[in-house]
Amino acid sequence: MHRRLAHIGSHIIEQRPRTVENLWSRGTSTSVVRDKGRMSKTQDFFGRSAFLVVGASTNREKFGNKVLRALKITFVDGESRVPEYKGKTAPVVPINPKETVVEGLSGHTSLKEAAEVLSSMSIKPEEAGIHLITPPKATKDVVKEALSLGFKSFWMQPGAEENEAIEAADSAGALVISGGPCVLVELSCLDLH
Repeated sequence: MHRRLAHIGSHIIEQRPRTVENLWSRGTSTSVVRDKGRMSKTQDFFGRSAFLVVGASTNREKFGNKVLRALKITFVDGESRVPEYKGKTAPVVPINPKETVVEGLSGHTSLKEAAEVLSSMSIKPEEAGIHLITPPKATKDVVKEALSLGFKSFWMQPGAEENEAIEAADSAGALVISGGPCVLVELSCLDLH
């Protein structure tokens, strides 16, 4: 099958023939849009020693649960669907103020508590990545607290982005992924229900 790539600015768009397998739920024949700079940020983020999921949920219909499961499948269960992450293991830590266990993983009520748990595993905050699946107002508060604890990598899932949080993280020299890339797409886990 011939692959057609189109360059639009710094983006690469892969166009595929219209087949049932290639159609997204929106009915488009253009698949994943990749930004060259974003790809290296994504790879850097997935190179972290641990992942925290702020907004992890026990409700399997919510994205906080789906993102947690995608990370668990990839980095805890060792069943990566993406070749470059096969064999990589890392703790995945759900953060939820009301739940002590989410998808079989020990949950923590705060970033401070999670940082202490990571420290007991000899993982420093700057070695971990935080996935945010929170309302934008909460994202701002989480990033502020996380920076004060020494965290330096943030992935704001679509809908969680908040401009002041992005600016604060950028100003602190943190790795920030925002503006559209979703963990479910990057880890080939769109089929989680």
